[in-house]
Amino acid sequence: MNEIETELIFDDLVFPECLRWRQGRLWFVDMYAGKLMSIVPGQTSVLHREQDTIFGGIGWLPDDRLILCDKTQREIIGPDGTHHADLSQFHDAPINDLISLPDGTAFVGEYGFNPAAGEKFARSNLYRVRPDGQCDIAADGLAFPNGMVLSADRRILFVAESYARQITRLEVHEDGTLSGRKTLVRFPEGGPDGISIDSSGNIWASLVGPKSVVRVTPEGQIDRNLSFSDQPYDVEVGENDSELFVATSGADFADLVAPPLPRLGKILRVRI
Repeated sequence: MNEIETELIFDDLVFPECLRWRQGRLWFVDMYAGKLMSIVPGQTSVLHREQDTIFGGIGWLPDDRLILCDKTQREIIGPDGTHHADLSQFHDAPINDLISLPDGTAFVGEYGFNPAAGEKFARSNLYRVRPDGQCDIAADGLAFPNGMVLSADRRILFVAESYARQITRLEVHEDGTLSGRKTLVRFPEGGPDGISIDSSGNIWASLVGPKSVVRVTPEGQIDRNLSFSDQPYDVEVGENDSELFVATSGADFADLVAPPLPRLGKILRVRI
């Protein structure tokens, strides 16, 4: 394990997730609190939306409109609640994370089962959402698709399959279809949750179980391992690859099903 020094960026959160660094601002959701937020480190945070739901992944359309997952309603919405896409036609399990392409196409993962209802694990789909909101299945048979990143040329999509303990790579074609599924790396312990990619093509992954964030080279080798006291659930590369933002929580999932919700979530900054 590498020794690290962390800087507290934000605390008093329930469960921060889906970190996105965009134009000098860190966007994120406080997932179980139903909040969409952003912050410039060192400044006051902004609450963009709050509602009685569970939010997931964040992306942007070509006109800079933000979209995000309403996990329980299986819907993609804007920050003002406007409808963008409905995924309820395919399944009833919660949707999860989201990544958007420059043309506005988005890929959205799903659980495949509902752990809060006591359902057993089942494999699930990755959906393609067109800029006009039309949806179809882009890939199937995935083991809890979670965080996603794109290669610099946007030709490869990397997906964290949490229950398979691996990161999977898929080729992205001009029409938005996916093919050529391969395993980039399989972790000896812990499942990857949120992932991020730096300008050199290294993927940073938060591993649930070991309470660590690891760096995976483009060849699939783990060459750095950072340990945290609370469980990291997401990681985002910040300015000029010089920093990582890490979302952690000390909450037990059993405590997140009904109020009062524990406020044990934090966002940390690590200089790298």
